[in-house]
Amino acid sequence: MLKDNFDPHEFFLAGATVHPAVVVDFNGVLDTFKGWTGRVQDYDPAEGALDFVRRLKEELGYKTVFVLTATMPIESVVAWIRRYGFDQYVDYVTNHKVPAQVYVDDRAVLHSGDFNETLEKIRGFKPHWEIPETLKETKEVRAL
Repeated sequence: MLKDNFDPHEFFLAGATVHPAVVVDFNGVLDTFKGWTGRVQDYDPAEGALDFVRRLKEELGYKTVFVLTATMPIESVVAWIRRYGFDQYVDYVTNHKVPAQVYVDDRAVLHSGDFNETLEKIRGFKPHWEIPETLKETKEVRAL
């Protein structure tokens, strides 16, 4: 259930009562964002996003779900979360990286411990919304 504010110190002290935690990026993951247009826009939820967040709690057992955003003012994201029913599963909306077991982001590159490999992944990186539909099912794209 969405809380009104996030206190990082309180979260840290809560320990096992709030973990495991997962952080889900807002734009490009939960909504249909497809790149910066020069202004904050209100996008529809991505297909399956609400069910995905529900399953994080109900199937995978995450005790705390954060939505991470760079959108300002943050209150606009809180309003979006409430408008589309995500507030029943999301605990906090924040613009700070918080301690979590997993981070879900459309602009992430997984670091496997090999910096050369990570550089190659960064060199070829494209967010999911820039990859043509015909290529999304290939192993090469999924491996990046």
